[in-house]
Amino acid sequence: MMRNTPQPLNLAQAVYSVVLLAVFFLVSLATAQAATVNLAWDYDLTTANLTGFRVYYRLATGSYTSPPVQVGKQLNAPVSGLLDGTNYVFMAKAVDATGRESSPSNERSYTTPSATATPTAIAVTPANPTLSTGSTRQFAATGTYSDNSTKDVTSQVTWASSSTAVATINASGLATAVAAGTVTISAALSGVTGRTTLAVQAPLAITTNSLPNGTANMAYSAPLAASGGTSPYTWSITSGSLPPGLTLNSGAITGMPTTVGTSNFTAQVQDRNNQTATKALSISIAATPIASFRLETGESDVDSNWKRVAFTKAFSAPVVVANPLNFDDANPGVIRIRNVNATGFEIRTQAWDYLSEAPITGKVGYLVMEKGSHTLTNGIQVEAGQVNTNMTALFGGFKFTKPFSVAPVVITGVTSVNEASAVVTRVKNVSTTGFSLMMQEQEANQQVHATETIAYIAWQPSSGTVEGRGFQVNRTAKIVTNQFYKLVYPKPVAALPVLLADMQTTNGGDPANLRWQNKTLSGVEVKVAEEQSKDSETNHTQEVVGYILLTPGQ
Repeated sequence: MMRNTPQPLNLAQAVYSVVLLAVFFLVSLATAQAATVNLAWDYDLTTANLTGFRVYYRLATGSYTSPPVQVGKQLNAPVSGLLDGTNYVFMAKAVDATGRESSPSNERSYTTPSATATPTAIAVTPANPTLSTGSTRQFAATGTYSDNSTKDVTSQVTWASSSTAVATINASGLATAVAAGTVTISAALSGVTGRTTLAVQAPLAITTNSLPNGTANMAYSAPLAASGGTSPYTWSITSGSLPPGLTLNSGAITGMPTTVGTSNFTAQVQDRNNQTATKALSISIAATPIASFRLETGESDVDSNWKRVAFTKAFSAPVVVANPLNFDDANPGVIRIRNVNATGFEIRTQAWDYLSEAPITGKVGYLVMEKGSHTLTNGIQVEAGQVNTNMTALFGGFKFTKPFSVAPVVITGVTSVNEASAVVTRVKNVSTTGFSLMMQEQEANQQVHATETIAYIAWQPSSGTVEGRGFQVNRTAKIVTNQFYKLVYPKPVAALPVLLADMQTTNGGDPANLRWQNKTLSGVEVKVAEEQSKDSETNHTQEVVGYILLTPGQ
């Protein structure tokens, strides 16, 4: 059913009002020439019974006496027959099938150009653009006239380039970049010329044609290079992927690859003007060369803050153990290690959870060895390895890479921090072919822990010299308890040794680890230290302790 009257033309309404948009130089909506004005408005053309619009106009100082311009169901129309150099006011009304009109739209005023107006200036846009060779850009010219009116004169001016070897421009103002350089683009009309500068640059391109190959577990670094375009450049990988362990940052591929194989990927560079270029590249990662046996050892001061220990030797796949902590600080706690790589590792102390990160300070010996099974020159067997496990309530069995001739001493430690809770390792059933291992959180906790990386070094009981260091590897009888036990070295040493020690049995099930004190040239005191999260007693039954002593060459 038709409404009683068409909808009112009121600028305040959001959708269904007639809104007179423009009468002059709204480029996407209307343009104007002397004696003719093109108008545009907004209205819902699906309104019931709408048949069209009537456009009214008057002199700025007069009233609407001229017959309206009849317009069909469209949103723009020209008004012709106007006087040059005259100020007019325009408005529109919607009309229904019976001829009834809505209320008036908003008014818009416009002064038609004077027939005698001449151009006084020409503005060329865009101003001072930059193009890559082979690309195009449309220029526009706007004339300012002597009566202060303005007009789009893009199609009336004469366009020119100061060097067609750098850039050409056609009669409609479309410029084409030919070669790197700078030109002046001009637009001339009636003796008036407007100008702007056009810079032409080489197209953006990636100039890196290939990348060096890498080696697993060895540091890698390779830059990507580009030319052309406008810096700064932004780099990304748009397809494929880098080898695991490598990342692309600020135009350089860096990191430590972890996986052998070839990775194919597409690199993209983007310049300041959002131009892009791509290049298909690949990186091959080779297996880590078999390294000769090497080790590094030391004793580090530690506390509850992470500390970086840098290696002094080159390692490809280092295995690190650090155990036990001395007894300078009586608070029970554990050693945590993380971020082990070819250059070093991070280490700190951690109090058991019930102590709420109470600070613990002390000293701890550490041993670094290249991963693998090794036979020393005197036939002594050594193996350094890693296992990933979340075994806590139960032991898991782990095999050596190669069987030992006799059961070795096994030193273990957690070398990742995938869960914040304090945790230790416990060992039992050490044999010539392997050992059983589990982790323990404090007794008050449910024995569930995230998967962690456990490092181990297994060393055949023996003594001798390796890489300029004397070593003694042995185990005690089942005798070490929660009371300090004096461990006498098999042979006295000339300098204080680095001590590595670990329980080889789990005869007492409460969470515990070793602590030491009073290290001398002939012996050291060790004990089993339990935590007290569930109860205050710390009695611990007898355990077998395995140990490694390392001293300067003897």
